[in-house]
Amino acid sequence: MKPTHLAFPVLTAGLALSIACTAAPVSGVVYDDTNHSSVSDWVQPIDAGDVRLAGVGVALLGTSGERNTVTDTIGGYLFDAIPDGTYLVTTDVAPDVDSTSNNRPTRLPAAIRDGHVHLVHLGDSLGVVGPEPRFPTIFAEHLSAIAPTTVDNVAVGGSTTRDWLPGAATGFFENDLAPRLADADVVTITLGGNDLDVYLGNPPDYDPIHVIERFLADPEYLFQIYPNLATIIAAIRAINPTCDVVYFVYPNYANSTAMKGYIGDLQPLASLAFGVALGAGRQLAAENPGIVIADVYTQLGNAWLDPYLIDEVHLSAAGHQVFADVLFRALGGVDAVTGQAVQRSFGFDGPAT
Repeated sequence: MKPTHLAFPVLTAGLALSIACTAAPVSGVVYDDTNHSSVSDWVQPIDAGDVRLAGVGVALLGTSGERNTVTDTIGGYLFDAIPDGTYLVTTDVAPDVDSTSNNRPTRLPAAIRDGHVHLVHLGDSLGVVGPEPRFPTIFAEHLSAIAPTTVDNVAVGGSTTRDWLPGAATGFFENDLAPRLADADVVTITLGGNDLDVYLGNPPDYDPIHVIERFLADPEYLFQIYPNLATIIAAIRAINPTCDVVYFVYPNYANSTAMKGYIGDLQPLASLAFGVALGAGRQLAAENPGIVIADVYTQLGNAWLDPYLIDEVHLSAAGHQVFADVLFRALGGVDAVTGQAVQRSFGFDGPAT
């Protein structure tokens, strides 16, 4: 499968009309997450022991230009009466201070200010199966309201974390990914699901008892997913130390009619087990410093996934839209609409400097 390369111009149609309107405020809190209870933009409690950070610069980049403010004495910021449009919220917290809420990109805001964004997507079939446009393209089209955006989609259907390791026999890292990394601003990843196919057998057998038996006989395929992911991310950053890396947490695939057809009355148990695994995987992925977590699992929660899928795992048009929306929000994106308040908060592992 050949990689796709797409470019999108800045969208200006209708901008004059939107500026005539005013949107509800964009606000939030910048805080020192002292107990490390935050893990994504969707799982972000601000607890009594957390320290709200005053005097931190916050910027709103978007279709009406750039606005700047600083957090108040309780760590809050406010952008009021902004025009309807597309924006990105970013903070001036030093890049070497890790974000525990894993929603703070560092390169993307600079790329927007520079006037062009380059996104590279790698991973499994989620990015290359289903109706077009798919989520990397949808995201890029939306972000192009702020800055022209180019997409290189090098995902390969059926691939595992092992396939993307540097030096793997597939050559995916060296031949498909590495040549596109030097000027990448954002690198997005969907990987891990196919690593577990070994537990389903051939042909696939979704009986939970049989899956558990195969896992107990050969558990290393599960345990190697996140070490492999860390190796891939380290290799990406060895080539491009400043790019933002985003990892998608899958939705709970046990919650669909297609999957229930395989597992029957065990569906609630499978849903619970899969949710625990996704939560644990999200935590392991978050241990990579500077990573951004696109938390589709929490965004969709226990929703029945039929509207978002075309089969057991691959995305429908609505599913691709959800993935694009989650990616946009995880990177600090805001769609300002009159009458709708928006909140974006940012937790950090320590003070702002």
